[in-house]
Amino acid sequence: MPAYHGEISIDPASSAILRIQIQEDLQTFAPADRSEMVIEYGPAKIDGSTYILPAWSINTLRSRQVLILKEWNLAVDTWGAHATVMNDFTFDHYHMFAGTGDVLPGFSVVPSPPVHK
Repeated sequence: MPAYHGEISIDPASSAILRIQIQEDLQTFAPADRSEMVIEYGPAKIDGSTYILPAWSINTLRSRQVLILKEWNLAVDTWGAHATVMNDFTFDHYHMFAGTGDVLPGFSVVPSPPVHK
């Protein structure tokens, strides 16, 4: 697992996290040489209440592929060109999921019958 560094932005009035930025230190992790992630948070209303939730995220990775060159029954591994990929996410349409449960006093576990093969 590579080392990383980054920044966290916090709203001093509410202590809510507003933004997280992470950059991995990939000097020794070929074929990737750059990886970053940013998540921005914002208010979202769910069932009349406001929550601070992820609103947007972007991840980037710059890496190379290993190419195998075959000629005269020989195979040579070499680096391909750098490629940068990016994932851009928008978080919306949040829903509240809730459940209920009851604790039954005096309940005892009944063992399952043996499985016959």
